[in-house]
Amino acid sequence: MNKSCLFLLAMSFPAMSWASEALPDLPAVTQSLLTGKSVSVVLDLGLCKPGSSDVEPTKTRGGLRIDAFRVTEDGTLAFADDHFSVNRDGKPINQFLRYRVHPDGSAEFSMTIFSVPDYRQIDKTLTYQCGIGKGLSFFAGVEFRRVESALAASDQPALNHTLSSRSMTSIRASPRG
Repeated sequence: MNKSCLFLLAMSFPAMSWASEALPDLPAVTQSLLTGKSVSVVLDLGLCKPGSSDVEPTKTRGGLRIDAFRVTEDGTLAFADDHFSVNRDGKPINQFLRYRVHPDGSAEFSMTIFSVPDYRQIDKTLTYQCGIGKGLSFFAGVEFRRVESALAASDQPALNHTLSSRSMTSIRASPRG
């Protein structure tokens, strides 16, 4: 491989250093989380059922990386997210999103909105019934170690130094580094 090809490959490494692997069921999700992998969840409420007759169906989609989680004795995976946002009237709000995934693959998603700064609940909590592969998808981050190993085996110490420096910069710059 010539120097320019190796240089281009090394420079593109941070951009391609992570891929995702679909996790097909709760045991795969739980195993990935318990072994420290970065796991993301993608929610498509258009594929979920409203939890009650007064909750409107929606086509809303979104996702997040799971930070904190809990696996209960019966194998249920629970995690949540809260974040600040602005409602349609331009007022600040705090959204609280809760996920519970059961061993049979069924799941509940709920969203509660609070006003800011007094944290009074705005309207009712919205709930949806989903499932893995039925509105809820999980992905684990997979690092491309083979590319790094192949480059590290080359006889070009300067390229290896560049690769190491850029990889560490990429890791420090990422929110989950």
